[in-house]
Amino acid sequence: MVVRYAVSGLALITYRETQQTTATTTVRVSSALFIACADGTVLWRHLQETWGER
Repeated sequence: MVVRYAVSGLALITYRETQQTTATTTVRVSSALFIACADGTVLWRHLQETWGER
């Protein structure tokens, strides 16, 4: 996981997942936007996933 951008109450992160089966390996690169609320909770506001074969 990599924090790409962060300011007070907001963070954009990216991460990479790899899934393997006996037949194939797939890679998913995702970015997520998190927002901190005044009550202390964190909202996962947006998710973007990009799939590819390895």
